[in-house]
Amino acid sequence: MKQNVPAAAPTEKAMPGAARTCGAILAGLAMALCLAATAVLLFVKGVTQGMTLPAAGPISGGRLTAFLETPYAVAATAVPAAVFGICVVLLQTRRARRIFFSLSVWCLATAALLVLLAWRAVPLLQWLPAEWQQLLVGTTRVFGTCMALCALALTAVSATALSVYACIAAAKGGRHEKNS
Repeated sequence: MKQNVPAAAPTEKAMPGAARTCGAILAGLAMALCLAATAVLLFVKGVTQGMTLPAAGPISGGRLTAFLETPYAVAATAVPAAVFGICVVLLQTRRARRIFFSLSVWCLATAALLVLLAWRAVPLLQWLPAEWQQLLVGTTRVFGTCMALCALALTAVSATALSVYACIAAAKGGRHEKNS
């Protein structure tokens, strides 16, 4: 004899999707921060090329200089950015349109963060130790230009991803997502 089993509540089915969305948001935020750190690190690496750097906290100046001269310096922030970007894609695999929308939003958020860093370069420079301030005092305008160019490149990537998002929406006519 069959027993009537009550159907699962709609909120129980929505939780995996909500968890994926939260995971994608956190991965996107981490990707944005890593991309911004990569842009700043590339600037510092370019400005300090061939210079002996002052100590930064517990890290001696010689070790910091040696680290910035290796490709591992950029990889320390670029690889996590790529990993978090892949996480955004993997968390949205069943929703092709959302992949491009998420990447577009996070690239645009990173561009906004870089513009904010460029705009507030002088007050941020005052937070650094005196040795670093002397080293970077003449570079604030160049820093602003570099961050603005990085923001422009990320805006172009964002516009491309948003264009793909719109093309998928137009092609599928709004029936693009299947909730399983």
